Amino acid sequence: MRSAAFVLIFVSLVLLSSCAVFTVPGREVRAADGLFKEKRYNDAITAYRKVLHDYPDSSWAADARYRLALALAFHDNPQKDYHLAVQEFEEFLKLYPKHENAREAQNWREVLKSIEELKQLDIKHEEKREKREKR
Repeated sequence: MRSAAFVLIFVSLVLLSSCAVFTVPGREVRAADGLFKEKRYNDAITAYRKVLHDYPDSSWAADARYRLALALAFHDNPQKDYHLAVQEFEEFLKLYPKHENAREAQNWREVLKSIEELKQLDIKHEEKREKREKR
């Protein structure tokens, strides 16, 4: 009976300690999510990048990269960067083509590319208008 209790306690401790090791990236992603919810977008972006740097092979790396791209493109982020968001979505799709968010990432990538193209067209149109006015 004592040996069974010892084995049970030992196995429980091993399982708990291994869970702690494997959940560090998850905790960091969730902490970054909290920063995002607090509208601390730059801090969230930095935290997602830290997860990618520190745990590139973690099962949480895909979520960190996807959420990083979303944070870069988020409408409420005053320093949003669509070009960089497109790059992150492309990297996400290259690394995780079968991820559950792959299709959504493809949609985001295409929408953001379209926005960037429209911006360029608008800039060119404005330049042409200014040239006409100078004549």
